[in-house]
Amino acid sequence: MRLLLAGALCAVALAAPAPASAGLLPDLSTLPGLDRHTPASGCPFGFVVLPGDVCPTSLLLPPDEAERDAAERPRPPGGPVRTKPAPYSAHSMIYACCTPSAQMEKAFAAARAAGAGYIRLDVNLRGIFTVRKGEPRRSDWAGVDQVAVLARAYRLPVLAVLTHVPDHIAKCNADHTNSCPADDLESYGRYAGLIAKRLEGVATYFEIGNEPDGGWAFRGSPAEYARMLDAAFRHIRASVPSARIVLGGLMYQNTAWVSQMLATPGVSAIRKFSVANVHLRGRAKHMPIFVKRWRRYFADRGFRGQLWVTEHGYPANRLFQYDPAFRGGEAAQAAYLSRSLPALRKAGASQVFVRLRESWPTEFLGEYASEGVISLSQRAPYSVRRKPAFAKVVALSHRWRKAQSLIALRRKHLRAARRASKAGKRAKSRRHRRLARRYAKRLKRLGEY
Repeated sequence: MRLLLAGALCAVALAAPAPASAGLLPDLSTLPGLDRHTPASGCPFGFVVLPGDVCPTSLLLPPDEAERDAAERPRPPGGPVRTKPAPYSAHSMIYACCTPSAQMEKAFAAARAAGAGYIRLDVNLRGIFTVRKGEPRRSDWAGVDQVAVLARAYRLPVLAVLTHVPDHIAKCNADHTNSCPADDLESYGRYAGLIAKRLEGVATYFEIGNEPDGGWAFRGSPAEYARMLDAAFRHIRASVPSARIVLGGLMYQNTAWVSQMLATPGVSAIRKFSVANVHLRGRAKHMPIFVKRWRRYFADRGFRGQLWVTEHGYPANRLFQYDPAFRGGEAAQAAYLSRSLPALRKAGASQVFVRLRESWPTEFLGEYASEGVISLSQRAPYSVRRKPAFAKVVALSHRWRKAQSLIALRRKHLRAARRASKAGKRAKSRRHRRLARRYAKRLKRLGEY
């Protein structure tokens, strides 16, 4: 998102001459949700700037040490997560690096209760492969392993968003390491491959960066992103052949950036992802139009994969409800999602990820802050409040699963009718066709899903 309160605090902190002015701002490192890393004295004001950002800037483990370290630390036991995903999933706003495990579990439980097909969460490369103060430090797999444990416990597959290029392979200076492109592409790819191997069976889909067409999230050029996408594709598929690559969610409806990215010489970027990916917000009536435009755009360039919408939501705060047809607080938010979610799916979005939780004040304020369908407390015991929109998502997921059952039964009886007709058993064929029509009527009465 563009309105980042914490990002503004970071800019102020970096401009300050010395930590002597630290008393001017509260110590945000004490807030749950930002406490995975213990800040060092060199960090401005002594707090982690954003969820997933490691402070201070540090050297990182070379790739060979990281690979050896990953091999020495076994993955959590457990088999693959096998489900038939619903078309509605959870954009969780949780972070493998720095969300406390109890808080993370509340998010997984809420996503599961909502009937989500997948849970989308950030996996921070800088938070895994670090050293501190020049002293080697073993790769920190604790957060990633916790994700794997919870995914298996709740039978909820993960869409892992690979964020934060490690410092020693980044092109920009330390002030902008959150959004730097990779300079050493092969090392970046190896890191991505290690994460994919660690999450094998839990995460099949890996999203390369978030909103790379937005300046706040990625400071590189379209060509630099294309080369990172290529490196991640090669190493992830080498590590886990069944893994699939998801294009970083496109923030804008303007196709200029993605066209430049796809035109990068020597990369064939259109072949390096299995799922095209956009973020959609706006008036409900415009949602199907946007999906159809994006599907046509990618199809015209030879892409035959799915289109996902990995961020979608609508504010519950009356001040920011921009759709005139849906104003009135949380009830209007629920009504909006009841309209927009089926419309997105029917227009051709194979997955729609609904914003799960509201933002915390330490993250950002404004129109995006109240999009979540739950409120998840930032402090222990991490209480959860389900908003009316949550119940609407549950109802849509339930109707979708019911519809799949009715569709399967209808097809079963149609096949049986054809077999009976070929065998000359006309009475039996009529009976099966009558049952097929009955299930078709039930499907029609089910309504939008």
